[in-house]
Amino acid sequence: MSQESRSDAKRPVDTSESVPFIPSRTQRVVAALVDYLLRVFFRVYGRVCIVGIENVPIHGPAIVVSNHASNVDPLLAWAALRGRRTMRGVAKLELWRSRAFACIMNSHGAVSVNRGAADRNMIRTVLESLKVGEMVGLFVEGTRTKDGKLNRAQPGVALLVQKSGAPVIPVGILGTYQMLPRGQSLPKRSRLGLAFGAPIQ
Repeated sequence: MSQESRSDAKRPVDTSESVPFIPSRTQRVVAALVDYLLRVFFRVYGRVCIVGIENVPIHGPAIVVSNHASNVDPLLAWAALRGRRTMRGVAKLELWRSRAFACIMNSHGAVSVNRGAADRNMIRTVLESLKVGEMVGLFVEGTRTKDGKLNRAQPGVALLVQKSGAPVIPVGILGTYQMLPRGQSLPKRSRLGLAFGAPIQ
């Protein structure tokens, strides 16, 4: 095992402020392996149906905004986009407390956000990422729904859209609340749907 591999395995480093995101060799392997296994899982266990993937631009800045029903949501999006486009997701800082989740987050260039305050570092990182042509994913509600219904949108997304001028790709995620709602530790079989809308300026 190389020195780089030993370092990544022992201490997953939060790379959320790296702009542009340039993954290491180990991170590329981890991301590819995780996404492949997730695609198999969602096809077999969730019978996932993906529509509108052609609406995701291959190049240039873009903000992907989606509803948030489950911890499954970002994994489903990353798996669906594998082979078409890399997306940096904005994720709660608490996920970096777990080594396994930290490794997954870092391998996908996720941007951490401190939800307890106005996180200027997150805003700066997202704007800089968009400026260099990266695609960033955000959950418009800011947190998972508690009852399966859509929560009120948070103003931070509108701020990022206004300041960046990047096109917005609306995404609807269905079935993940039934698969893994709040308080449930293990997923159960549920039909999943993922719909990418046309970019909005």
